[in-house]
Amino acid sequence: MRTLSRLALALLLALLSLIGYSLVAAQGPVEPQHHDPAWCGEYFNNMYLSGSPTITRDDANIAFDWGSGSPHPAIGNDNFSARWSTTLDLSAGSYRFWVTVDDGVRLWVDGQLLINRWQDQAATTYSADIYLNSGHHLVQMEYYEHAGVASARLWWEGGGSYPDWKGEYFNNLDLEGSPTFTRNDAAINFDWGTGSPGAGLAADNFSVRWTRTLSFSAGNYRFTTTTDDGVRLWVDSHILIEKWYDQAPTSHSGDIYLGAGNHTVVMEYYEHSGGAVARLNWGPPEPTGPWRGDYFNNPWLSGTPLFTCYHDRVEFNWGWGGPGGGLPNDNFSVRWSTSADFSATGRYTFYARTDDGVRLWVDGQLVIDYWHDQSATTRSGSTYLYQGTHQVVVEYYEHGGLAEAKVWWEFSDGGDGGTVVVDELSPGFYFGGPLSGRREASIGYGGHMYWTYNSTYDYYNYAKWTPSLPRAGYYDVYVYIPPSYATTGCARYRIFHNGLRHDRVINQYIYANQWVHLGCYYFSATGGEFVFLADNTHEPKLTRYIGLDAIKFVSR
Repeated sequence: MRTLSRLALALLLALLSLIGYSLVAAQGPVEPQHHDPAWCGEYFNNMYLSGSPTITRDDANIAFDWGSGSPHPAIGNDNFSARWSTTLDLSAGSYRFWVTVDDGVRLWVDGQLLINRWQDQAATTYSADIYLNSGHHLVQMEYYEHAGVASARLWWEGGGSYPDWKGEYFNNLDLEGSPTFTRNDAAINFDWGTGSPGAGLAADNFSVRWTRTLSFSAGNYRFTTTTDDGVRLWVDSHILIEKWYDQAPTSHSGDIYLGAGNHTVVMEYYEHSGGAVARLNWGPPEPTGPWRGDYFNNPWLSGTPLFTCYHDRVEFNWGWGGPGGGLPNDNFSVRWSTSADFSATGRYTFYARTDDGVRLWVDGQLVIDYWHDQSATTRSGSTYLYQGTHQVVVEYYEHGGLAEAKVWWEFSDGGDGGTVVVDELSPGFYFGGPLSGRREASIGYGGHMYWTYNSTYDYYNYAKWTPSLPRAGYYDVYVYIPPSYATTGCARYRIFHNGLRHDRVINQYIYANQWVHLGCYYFSATGGEFVFLADNTHEPKLTRYIGLDAIKFVSR
């Protein structure tokens, strides 16, 4: 009986095996499932991906141009959003992901935010590079449409076998279209002279893009390019060098902090005519340099810096990006410091062009103070310095949007210090009283002034102009009267100098866009000396404007 049972079982297994083979033969070979069959698309009837999706569907690709229409009858033509996600099975290599959208977009790969352009915009294309190991990878794209036409597209390229640098060579100056050829370059170290990089490429008017993912230990790095002609260099989508113009063989450097791990480096190059040179190298920068930069992962310069770099100058235009090194593109801050040699005694004017806030000190004296959000704006301040070494400290923060910081100075006056101007935007100016009484206008000295309404006897608002004078001596004092918002006949200026006080009453109404002399006074230049103006004009209350603009001190 047992023998019969075993025989029946063997026959049954053989029959099932034969049936299975027949099914496989009828269907053809069975391939493993490498990708999700489609994108899971979640569509929301708001711009914020909030709440439950109005519809969920499978989308074969993210390649949509809805025009002024809608993705679905249940979704409005404007003010909607979408989230797509899928899993891709990719071979190891460097990949470049591209998006074209109108309006906002965010793209993640394995939870890493590669593209973040969450803003209204006409159809715009962005790209980002990443190195991926072999295997499955989660890709997620978020999108919103505000108004007007709507489009969303995603694609990627890469994954080829390039153990060193993937070099894409184009027969034009602008890296346009498909490359004439693509090859593996062991290093970017070329001097082609007046020749061509390869068959099919002209000796002039060509361009190249090299891409490679490299492993770095955590630390500061200096990348240096030497090219004839133009060059651009990115590290993790952060542009480090941008010298896109014709030039003889010239070296350019940029410093960046890199965390431990893989980082993608992209170098773009073009050759116009004549000789052709393209080289790239990198390594740790010198441990010391003229500018020390401490970078903070917050907008308040608080705690321990995330990293420290050394720079040749403070001259950065990060655009929508940031300094890299793990810092976010927004809500970061930096403190730069240097010991600078000033070759002559005299007055120096310091300039800071930033988006957003900036403060600048020289030997502990605050020379520029504009700690506010602002679009890219140049601020300045001056101070008298003796020949020698002086400490310069710059503090900067970026809140949101574009990011830029540039600092420089120039020698503006020698000898005894000449003229000292304290503008109403200078650190030496102070406006006291309730903020409700403070008004401003884009006129007057330097294109800006403050003004307030008058009171009669008791004052509520006041201003102080405190100069940084180079030495003791006699100074002529002048006040600048703007063309408008200065109608009082009794502006009562008080000049505090050398322990004394002198008063001058000026009829602002009879002047416009001119300096008015307040007198000549002796100043000890030891501090505590200033010009004071309050709103108590002895005229009927709230019937006059008091203009508050620059005051000038001229050495005799």
